[in-house]
Formats: sequence, C-alpha cells, structure tokens
Amino acid sequence: DEAGTPKKKSDITVNICGETFPAARLVSRCKELCILGSKIRDYDKDTRFRLKNQIKSATFEVRWTPTHDAMVLVGIYRHGFGNWAQIKLDKDLLLEHKISIPENASWVVAGAPEPTALNRRATSLIKALEKEVMQSESARPKKASSKKAAPAKAKSNSKPKPKAKGKAKSASTRGNAKSKPKRRAGRVMSPEAKAMAPEYDAIEQ
Repeated sequence: DEAGTPKKKSDITVNICGETFPAARLVSRCKELCILGSKIRDYDKDTRFRLKNQIKSATFEVRWTPTHDAMVLVGIYRHGFGNWAQIKLDKDLLLEHKISIPENASWVVAGAPEPTALNRRATSLIKALEKEVMQSESARPKKASSKKAAPAKAKSNSKPKPKAKGKAKSASTRGNAKSKPKRRAGRVMSPEAKAMAPEYDAIEQ
C-alpha cells in the first residue's frame, strides 16, 4: 500500500471477472473442489454420488433429504460454488423446486433455501466430505518398504591361531642338516705296544 506496510495474508484479494474474493478463501475453495471432483469421478455417473458421512439434517421449510445434499455437491462440481441459478436449472439434479432465487420472481420458491443458506449448507457438506477422505486415507494399509534389510553377518566362533614363536626352520634345511660324526681321539700306546702292533702307523695315517 501507499504507507509501505506489507499486507497480511487475510487482506490479500483477487479480482475475477469483476468479483473480488479473499485470496486465502480462493485457494481453500480450489482445494475443496479438487477433493469433491476426485470423489464424484469415482462413480460411473455423477448423479449416483452420495455422501457416506451424513451431517445434521437441514432445517429448511421444504422437504430435504441426503439425496438433495448430494445433488447440491454435484451441482457445485458441474457449475461452480455459489452458481445457484445454474444449479437450479440443471434438470438432472432435480433441485428446481428446492432452490429459491430472489433476484428472479419466477425462481422464488416458498420455504426453499436462498443462496446465503445454501452457501452455509454446501460448506458444511464439503467439510464432511473432507473428513470422509481423511478417514479413508488413514484406514488404507501402508505399503511395505521395497528395500530389504541387509542380512547380518554371522559371527565366527573360531579363535585365531596363536602365532609360533621364533622362525621355524624349513623342511629342506631340516632334511639336509646332518650331524657330523665326531672324530675320536687316537689312543695313546706305549712303545712296547707299538712294537707289538706294527700296523699302528698305518692306522694312524
């Protein structure tokens, strides 16, 4: 604005075809219509749509049943929220004698709800539909995760072998190692014995 003060979200408005709406309400309404459309499209024919969660009965002077509530929502789905004149003229909805439009004398129906009352009723119906969607989503089983947990590694019970102390000799070394015979010291003989054994010298050599 001129003072430079930022506007609150609730103060932001949107102008569509000459009509001014609060932006927050417009966003909320779009979300509601998306939910409504997703539920109605579940039926092969939109006029077969019905609310599962019924709300408090309407206090209109004309006879009003849950089927009329459902047709109000179908009319909103077809023609938009608040477009009660088009909803009234939609022959499939059978609401011609259930809606009163004061702006046109020929469309006034004694005891029938006017647009203000219809807006309140439609808002309550949409809230009931949102609650129904939340209940169905919470009751839906959650999908199991596609990722499989990696199997735990088995613990080995075997104990590590103790290391041998020192260096073991190789088999070839052990095989080739032979004990050398010790040389016996020669016997010392007396001269008399040498004379008696002339072959002694040959043995010593």
